[in-house]
Amino acid sequence: MSDFFIETADKSDKKAIQRFYKQQRYSARFLGDDVTYLVRDNQDIIASVIISFKDSHPLLHALVVDNNHRGQGIAQSLLAKAADLHPQLYCFCGNELMSFYQKQHFAVIQGSLLPEELRQRYLAYRKKHELIALYLNSN
Repeated sequence: MSDFFIETADKSDKKAIQRFYKQQRYSARFLGDDVTYLVRDNQDIIASVIISFKDSHPLLHALVVDNNHRGQGIAQSLLAKAADLHPQLYCFCGNELMSFYQKQHFAVIQGSLLPEELRQRYLAYRKKHELIALYLNSN
């Protein structure tokens, strides 16, 4: 896995991050109390992940790498950084991404075992998409 410079976004990056997700045809919203980690190639954002906090439970979402930069270990680097800074992470993913997250040490968790705030969000998301709840505890 290659090393990439991962920076923590600040408020001035918000429009560029939203533009990045739109260019990637990915619907991502900031949920309020968020932190975003990103990777740039020159000034262009090429990868990003958002960690949102619900009742102090970190939810990893919107992990996206630009198509032209996939296969270089950027997503794994972003996940490793997020896990270092947030040793307990929740994530919801589709079946097609489950093996990727499991390789990064996320484990499947029953929706009923999620903290209440996350459980409500999970149930709402599942009305539109088939999702699996995952949990990482790297303590």
